[in-house]
Amino acid sequence: MRRIAALTITSVLMAGGMAALAAPADAAVAAKKWKAPNHVSGTESWGTYTRSNGRTYVKGKLRDTSRNGRTACVRFKFTEGRSIYYYRSSIKYTTGPWFDGRGTISISTSSNLSSHLYVQECILNTKTHKAKYPKNKKGQLRWKKLF
Repeated sequence: MRRIAALTITSVLMAGGMAALAAPADAAVAAKKWKAPNHVSGTESWGTYTRSNGRTYVKGKLRDTSRNGRTACVRFKFTEGRSIYYYRSSIKYTTGPWFDGRGTISISTSSNLSSHLYVQECILNTKTHKAKYPKNKKGQLRWKKLF
């Protein structure tokens, strides 16, 4: 009887210790919020990102707030060492041209490049399909560093 009680107590203590070890790992996966700097009029983008198992996951929303011949887009830059991965999302009809008007879409991407993450809003000309990215006074692209 004493052996069974001792075994039960040991099992409960070990399970409690395992749960305590697992808690910090779960805390590291908590989603963090991001919002792109509003350097381009007529666009808004926001969402969350998480880092887990060497990958970075991004989810969010992209909104075009006006009908002006341009559609909203958002671009992410994932880096690790010298490797760079760009992801751009824009509002487009499923079977046709670029969208011009008020609208919101969901965005989702991930990358195994997980050292740094940057975000930038942009606009696409609905006729020429060329993207325009905001630049600073020195002519350099304006990125917001998330981590």
